[in-house]
Amino acid sequence: MECGRLLWTNKDAEKEKQLDVQRLQGTIADLENKLDKQTAEHARSTVTRDLELEALKQQEEKMRLEIVQIKETTDRYKKELTVAME
Repeated sequence: MECGRLLWTNKDAEKEKQLDVQRLQGTIADLENKLDKQTAEHARSTVTRDLELEALKQQEEKMRLEIVQIKETTDRYKKELTVAME
């Protein structure tokens, strides 16, 4: 009798362990999916940020060139005014 009870208890414990393993495997799969999604989103946002940064750098360079041209034009006008006032 006691041996039968121990066998049933052992089988119940085995089933519980199997259920725990299945539950944990499901949790692991869910976490892996979340990690994959977060990794993909991070990669997309990094690429977007890098592209925006490159566009801003190009815009900055263009503005710097414009500033140089405006300064040169201003200097030329100053010289012309100086010559005209003489």
